[in-house]
Amino acid sequence: MAHSFRIAFGPCSCVDRKPNNVLVGLLCQEVQERLERLGRLTYEQLLAHPVEQFEKIAILKHRAGISVIREELSDGNVLVVVRALVATWRWPTWLSTEVVGHVVSEGLVCSPEGKISPAPKDLMWRYR
Repeated sequence: MAHSFRIAFGPCSCVDRKPNNVLVGLLCQEVQERLERLGRLTYEQLLAHPVEQFEKIAILKHRAGISVIREELSDGNVLVVVRALVATWRWPTWLSTEVVGHVVSEGLVCSPEGKISPAPKDLMWRYR
């Protein structure tokens, strides 16, 4: 989801709020399912995951994209983020030169000991 210019605003979390329409609800469901699958991987498997993986999908005939992003943190933990963007003019939270739509993202942090926890908001900020 690389964009030359973008503005993101509004709520971009699925966990912190109830989605305001069916399209965003389905997008959140897709993000949560992928994050749950990633949460079942070991620390070593997450470290071996590509730094970024992108897939184009369709949700209710709207074009959408889902990225899985892996970042190694300075404390040895691994941050994994699932971010999705669907093109829509209804309640957009993302404006760029390429697309207007709604973005949602959720993440997890895995420690070298294998402890999984939800990613804190300060780590998620730049992915929303």
